[in-house]
Amino acid sequence: MYRCIDNVRSGILEPLSFKLAECTKRSCNLQLSKLIDIESTHSSGINTLDADNDNGSYLLSGCVDGSIYVHNLCNYTGSPHYTCKMIYKIDKSSSFSHNYSVETVQWYPFDTGIFITSGMDKVLKIWDTKVMEPAENLKFKGRIFQHHLCPVPSPASCLIAAATTVNKALLVDIKSGSNVYELRGHTSSVLSCKWSPSTLYMLATGSADNKIMLWDVRATKNCLKVLDQNNGKGRSSCERTCTAHDGSVNGLCFTRNGLNLLSFGTDSRLRLWNVSTGENEMINYGSIPNDTRKSAQIDVSACTNKDLVYIPSEGNILIYSLYTGKKIKALPGHYSTVNCCYFHPFNIQLYSGGNDRIILCWSDETVESDYEECKKNENIIENEWSTSDEDSYS
Repeated sequence: MYRCIDNVRSGILEPLSFKLAECTKRSCNLQLSKLIDIESTHSSGINTLDADNDNGSYLLSGCVDGSIYVHNLCNYTGSPHYTCKMIYKIDKSSSFSHNYSVETVQWYPFDTGIFITSGMDKVLKIWDTKVMEPAENLKFKGRIFQHHLCPVPSPASCLIAAATTVNKALLVDIKSGSNVYELRGHTSSVLSCKWSPSTLYMLATGSADNKIMLWDVRATKNCLKVLDQNNGKGRSSCERTCTAHDGSVNGLCFTRNGLNLLSFGTDSRLRLWNVSTGENEMINYGSIPNDTRKSAQIDVSACTNKDLVYIPSEGNILIYSLYTGKKIKALPGHYSTVNCCYFHPFNIQLYSGGNDRIILCWSDETVESDYEECKKNENIIENEWSTSDEDSYS
């Protein structure tokens, strides 16, 4: 690594090439961090995680009992070994907390002054971080499995998509707090929803009717595409009978460039889709156990040469190569079922939460060994200087 840094300084190696190579190495060599701990204060199982897009300093977590926690990820200790402290919590005894399980937490993509939570109490809360109180409480007819705020700077940035039990996805305007559109087409509960990170106004929804639909929210009467796992070569090519999975679709995630969509189903299958054509890329990831009846939070790597996908499955986090389907490794460490994982694009670290009430940090083992080696060398140099000073005085 140090030789590469010298090559960058001398102009032999392009800075972008070095960044991509280093990020790729760190993404592939994740292990349970020996240096970073997350303060364990959660009172129940953890369903969802999210870090802010500003500089990734604050980690939000939502729990089964309706409580919400905020951890500071910054290191102010001057040592590579540190604990990320919990800086605020809204526990179940608070009058502002959710009455039931919190299913999704999300920072407002353009400002850390706002974050949004939703859950099984049929309420979506828009929080003001200055006072840590809800600025708006939006009530829905059905339980909310997942919500997602559009991450693209555009007029759609004020729209929140909500996946609920009322067989349709709902769009809410964050400014007015009112329902804007109802996306009708699914015949069962909508379990997951995700905005495209690159295409304006495009939304993907996954449902318990085994279908994935792509929408242009400017024209909500008909969806753009109904994804077919057989690419029109199966038993029927009619959109009414097309299915993306042989089970409920409870996990969706766009790649960072927005060109592909990942879906995870209760048929224990992970599928990769071409967004522009709607075709199944037919990549075999094998069988991945998925028996959860709610939304599953999966994530993909960022700023790397090798795209990876991180899947919570039972008590492990599984890492797969996105375009080959090869299983890279499994990350064991939780004592119970893992419900969510979040890949930190700034620190190149992975965070996971589960029913064991703890958040674990996964980082590159080689980087941590470099930290320890540097610290050891610093101590040796300090001891040599102190010894030489004592000899000179004597």
